[in-house]
Amino acid sequence: TIPSEIGQLKLLEELHLENNQLTGTIPSEIGRSRQVKWLHLESNQLTGTIPPEIGRLGQAETLSLHNNQLTGTIPSEIGQVTQLYSLFFQSNQLTGTIPSELGQFTRMDTLYLHNNRLTGNIDPIFCDNSRSFGDVRVDCTGDPLKIICSCCHECPEA
Repeated sequence: TIPSEIGQLKLLEELHLENNQLTGTIPSEIGRSRQVKWLHLESNQLTGTIPPEIGRLGQAETLSLHNNQLTGTIPSEIGQVTQLYSLFFQSNQLTGTIPSELGQFTRMDTLYLHNNRLTGNIDPIFCDNSRSFGDVRVDCTGDPLKIICSCCHECPEA
């Protein structure tokens, strides 16, 4: 379990807790560690939703939450993480649509959202800004199509 006290680490810049078989939820208090640049919580057994407070990590360059059991939607507050370069949310159980706020990023290079339960269309603003993206992967294959995306680089099959 990730303790809520993680939010007391105000000067924390890197958090690497990947591959530790952690269970429980991502505490909302993580949003208090506003200096975090690299958040790696991938390949655990985390459940629950991605807390909207993750949007307070305005200095974060990498958010890596893949290979967990996270559910719910991608919070729109993710758009407040203005320095984001890499977002790895693949291989969870996320639902809903991809927030249009993801189209605002000017530094984004890697966006992995595949192997989830996301649906709908990629907002046109996302594709308009996608020139800066190096690698975009969503679930855009299947019958019926899960996501319609004209600018994705790869559509991995589950």
